[in-house]
This record gives sequence, structure tokens and C-alpha cells, in this order.
Amino acid sequence: MMGIPAMTGHRAVTIAGDVNNKTLLITGGAGRVGFYATQWAKHMGATVIATASSEKSIESCKSAGADLVIPHLTENSVEQILEFTGGKKIDQVVEGDFAANLPFVLDFLKMSGTIACYASTSNTNPTIPYGKMMSMDLDVRMVMVYAMPDSAKKHATDDITEMLAQDKLINRVAAVYSLVDIARAHESIERGGNYGSVIVTI
Repeated sequence: MMGIPAMTGHRAVTIAGDVNNKTLLITGGAGRVGFYATQWAKHMGATVIATASSEKSIESCKSAGADLVIPHLTENSVEQILEFTGGKKIDQVVEGDFAANLPFVLDFLKMSGTIACYASTSNTNPTIPYGKMMSMDLDVRMVMVYAMPDSAKKHATDDITEMLAQDKLINRVAAVYSLVDIARAHESIERGGNYGSVIVTI
């Protein structure tokens, strides 16, 4: 239910080091990874800005701890973000659609900032403005659980275990089915629109 998205979110938040007192943008903050990334960033002392596309998504981001929730990125996002930060550019972006969001991110990410990218859903072969990114000394880090170093996996699993033990990690469950209803569970997933995991009990 939570292993891959929780670990991915953890890695995306921690990949550049301590985020305490830093400002992070989590794109798609109500998504599977974004929801956990928001929780990790807040737990670790960051200020979190999240993007969301509906009232339900906005509430989900807020429940995970987001300090500010804005619509998905457009040219208007720069003004919204910098107004919130008092004109200070942000430290790190946890990115779920690298191709779509990169043009906007470059206008509010600080010099030597980090983009921790776990997906590029709109285009897996994006074109990048190399000159501008080079002049900003940006750190672009790709995140994939299966490729994470063992130390990162241990860091994530240790933190997940601790948070679960303390009942501090929110896990969204959309529906629960018994094993005899597993076909209905699969049909539910195929239909889509589930806000959280579909669980089959054994």
C-alpha cells in the first residue's frame, strides 16, 4: 500500500540533505508520492508549498501538512510563491512532472537549488534549457526506489517504521475488499479515480 510511494517521497525530500528550515515545493501534493513527500518534509522541519488541482486535493495537501497550496504550476505561480516567501527563492522542488513544470520552476528555484525528480509524466524525453540551468548551478537528482543506494533504503525504512510506530504517518485507503472479492478490487483499480489505496485483506 505505501512502501514504494512512501520511500520515493522520503528519498525525494532527503536526497540533498537536511531540509530543516528550508522551503520545498511538492508538485502534485495530493498524489501518492507527493502526499508522503509533504508529510516527510513537514516532519523534518521544512516549509512546504504544494500544488493541487481540486478542492479535495487541496484538503489532502493541507491534511499532510502543506503550509501553502496553489494550483498546478503556470506563469502565475512565480508571483504566488514569492509573495508567500517574502521574495526569497525556494530551496528544493520534489517533482512529479519534470517536463511540464521545469519552465516555471526555474523562475522561483534558488541558485544551486535542487530538483528531485521521480517522474516526467507528460514527456519522458523532455528538452531542457541547458544554458539557464547551468548558470543556476542546479542539482537535478533522479529518484527511483529500485536504484536507491542501500543507505537511502535503510534511512527510509527506519523512518517509516518509526513514524508508523508513533502513528504519525497518514495512509489513505480508498476501499477494502476481502480476498473473495478480489475481482471487484481489480475492477475498482481499473476504473480509476480512487483516492488512496485499494486493499485486499487475506
